[in-house]
Amino acid sequence: MRQQLITLMMLLCLSHWTAAQEKKPYTQIGSPNRILSLDFKITFAGGQYITPIDLERSIMENQAVYQEERAFQVNGIAYLLKPISQEALAGSLQKLKSIQASDTQLAQVDRLLEQIRRRETTYRKRFLVSAGNTIKSITIQDLAYFYAENKAVFLVEQTGYKYVLDEPLDQLQEVLDPEQFFRVNRSFLVQVSAIRQMHAYSRSRIKLELEPACSKECISSTEKTAEFKDWLGG
Repeated sequence: MRQQLITLMMLLCLSHWTAAQEKKPYTQIGSPNRILSLDFKITFAGGQYITPIDLERSIMENQAVYQEERAFQVNGIAYLLKPISQEALAGSLQKLKSIQASDTQLAQVDRLLEQIRRRETTYRKRFLVSAGNTIKSITIQDLAYFYAENKAVFLVEQTGYKYVLDEPLDQLQEVLDPEQFFRVNRSFLVQVSAIRQMHAYSRSRIKLELEPACSKECISSTEKTAEFKDWLGG
C-alpha cells in the first residue's frame, strides 16, 4: 500500500512537472469547470533516515556539511524538491522498481524457508486406535483417509476398517505430511494413494472416488480446488 501511494505521488509530480514545462499555471484534471491544483509534501514516519555528509565541503569548511536534500534517499526512495527534474524523477521510479523486485525475491526466499521447515518437521507415523477392548497401532502406510461426520472423526484403513479418533481434522492436518495428505474440504483429509478416480463437478469442483469406498461423498471445496490440482501435479 505504501509503495502504491509513493508511485501515485511520483506520477502526480510528473504531471505537475510536465505542466510547468509547458508554462501552464496548473495541472488540469477533468472538465474545464473542475480544476485541481496540487502542491504537497508528505513524509512517512518510521524507518531509519540518514543524512549524508558532503565530505569535500566538510574538509574545506572544517565542519560537517550535511546534504539535506538527500536525507531521504539513502534508506528511502527519493526526496524530490521543486522544480523537479525529469532525470531525478526517472531515477526515483527506477529505484522504486528495484525495491519492488527485491520484495519479490524476499517472498521467494520466504517460500523456500517454508519448504525447508516442512522437510525438517517430524510428521506423525502411527495412530493408536481402539475397537471394543482391542487396541491397535496403525501406521501411516496402512491408512487411507480421515473424515468427519456427525461431530465424530473417523480413521479409515486401506482394508476398509474404520475407527473413531479423539483428534479433530484441523489438528490431524498439522501433524501429517502435506506431501502425502490433503484437506479436500471440511470433512475429508485424504492420502494420495487412496484416490481411485476423479470426476469434474459443478463450479469447477472435483468429485473423488476413494479406495476403500466411503458412504459420504468426497467433493473438493470451491476454494480448495485450485490448490488441490497443484498438489496432485506435484
